[in-house]
Amino acid sequence: MHRNIANMVIEDDDNFMSVLQYALEYLNVSRIVLCGHYGCGGVQAAVALPNSSLAGENSPLARRITQLRSSLSDDLAAFHADKDEESVRQNRLVEANVIAQFSRLVATEAVRKAWQQGVELDVYGCVYDLQSGHLTELIQQSTEESSP
Repeated sequence: MHRNIANMVIEDDDNFMSVLQYALEYLNVSRIVLCGHYGCGGVQAAVALPNSSLAGENSPLARRITQLRSSLSDDLAAFHADKDEESVRQNRLVEANVIAQFSRLVATEAVRKAWQQGVELDVYGCVYDLQSGHLTELIQQSTEESSP
């Protein structure tokens, strides 16, 4: 298990990449679940970034939130134009983040290498509802060829 803010997949994050490599090459995992959750503070921080104190910082947190905001830029434009209630818009943005991070995960060298070597590996992108306890699968991939 690896946890970080907004379940971000960043290839130059040695901690994340070493956990992924260890899981695939030494623990021989056959399923990876990338799981976001509604009410994600990282996604909320990315929405608020231009007006928050993080905008002027050069800190590890500010860099991560800036990267997150950048990866959600298209979805943020729709978020601000949408007239639905705030919680519905936030939930859609959390789902968009799961899908964006999932795409990055299945493109990592470790996952691609496993599939190329014939490893049976299923990767899931899910979102967890803290209020209801429900886990919803948004996307799934089992081979390199079926990229989302």
